[in-house]
Amino acid sequence: MNAPIQDASNQSTDSLETVKQQIREFMKSLFSEEKRKAYYAMSTITGLLIYFIYFSHINYTPRISLTDSVILLFSALIIGVGFSLVVAGLFILPSLAWKDLLEKDLPDEQPKRLKYIFINQGIALFFLINLALGAALYSEYRTYFIIALVATGLLWFLIIFSKGEKPLRNTIALLLNTFVMSICTLMVINIALHGVENIGDAEVKETTARMYVFFSLLIILAINVFFASFKKTGAIETTLSALGLLFVIFVATQSLATIPKGVMHILGLGSFRAEEIVMKNELCDYFKKLDEKQIKTITPQTCSLTNPWILWKGEDAALIMIKNIKYQIDKKDIKIISYKSFDFNSPSQNEKKKETEKEG
Repeated sequence: MNAPIQDASNQSTDSLETVKQQIREFMKSLFSEEKRKAYYAMSTITGLLIYFIYFSHINYTPRISLTDSVILLFSALIIGVGFSLVVAGLFILPSLAWKDLLEKDLPDEQPKRLKYIFINQGIALFFLINLALGAALYSEYRTYFIIALVATGLLWFLIIFSKGEKPLRNTIALLLNTFVMSICTLMVINIALHGVENIGDAEVKETTARMYVFFSLLIILAINVFFASFKKTGAIETTLSALGLLFVIFVATQSLATIPKGVMHILGLGSFRAEEIVMKNELCDYFKKLDEKQIKTITPQTCSLTNPWILWKGEDAALIMIKNIKYQIDKKDIKIISYKSFDFNSPSQNEKKKETEKEG
């Protein structure tokens, strides 16, 4: 009587160990001695390309000190590594999880494998990821999204159980892919939303960006299901898929510079709105002539400029924008006061919160 239970327990343990082993092997190959230098070089080039696109977009050649150079190179490496992890989470891990966890249940023929993964995993995964993202992005409807998320998961489990499929292996694969793909997609959406900040129709842009990124998620899932239906797939397909993801995001946000702007915002290097800038006498007199409403006197020698847009925050100089006009100011003459560089709420949502707080 205990034999079937023991066999099921052993199978689930073997499946988990297989996934862990595959992830370890993937990370080991990714950071192996022979590939490490090339990988870090490609990551750094990717990050530097993002900086190049950003500075070209704002039409500015920054005054970069030695400290700025080190920060840019180091952050470029981090950006490149982060990009590769997001690509792995969206394109490599889902197919890997399905193949390793469900391989024993998958038919030999490719069309039947495609049908099995699509019906038992793909449809539910699409709804679960969208509901999870809705709970993360829309705080006012979070409770409803969470209820729908739990209900969808339970309904899927009952359907799988009633069909006589292996519920444990299917559940592990679905939960793993839902968690990883939701996190990766949320990061992409957050970067894209911050990239459309300071645009006149930012709220419309944000809605458009969300729609296209959610639509791209459907394409990503279709690609994953298709690749997993083959017993062997190469790195070329994954690379093409990653490039396709970038293309969809660029089209979605209607600007090649949106992702670079979002990255600069999150790093706190530029493309953000500061709380205020404290300035000295000469600068106070100059900016009072431009916009007296934004200038507040602090002392006879100092004043503050409220909510300025920071395009670049270097060690020696900062580039700010007021009424679509850019001004380069030496850092020794100003002090940039606190700002939020990373926030799950979109820029327009934060603006609405500020307006509500003022009215309250």
